[in-house]
Amino acid sequence: MKSVIRIIFFATIIWLVSAIGAWAQLAHDLRTEQIALCLQRTECLPGDTVMVTGQVTCIAANRFEPYSKYLYLELIDSNDSVVCRQKVACLAQGAFSTLLPVDPLAHSGVYYVRAYTRMMRSFSPLSFAVEPLLVGVTYPETNRSTTTSADVRCTIVPHGGHLHA
Repeated sequence: MKSVIRIIFFATIIWLVSAIGAWAQLAHDLRTEQIALCLQRTECLPGDTVMVTGQVTCIAANRFEPYSKYLYLELIDSNDSVVCRQKVACLAQGAFSTLLPVDPLAHSGVYYVRAYTRMMRSFSPLSFAVEPLLVGVTYPETNRSTTTSADVRCTIVPHGGHLHA
């Protein structure tokens, strides 16, 4: 009789642990919202305008449409100060596009474009999309013959076994 009770007890614990793990991937799991960010160019001059496009996605339970209808874009200087902030509306599928102006009096240096949704602010800022933008400077020249290799390989592994178009 004790062995039957032990089996039922352990089966119940295993069921509870698996139910908690499955809960983390339900459609209302808000931690899975992500932003893919793309700058039209990575180098510009003070006073230029840069086209920013991207996609807000959600990967919970094979859900692709985001929860958020708006996102925030920020231009951050080397002192970690926000120079420009925009609230951008997303289309129904999460795509967005906007023009980001660079201040004509901006100092030359490396700036960063950061994107996040209001919901993402509840979690770690490490999940925010960040892209560098060089203002008034260029990337250093490198000797491409020594930095390229024929041995470089790229593998795309879709999350959850599904590759969405």
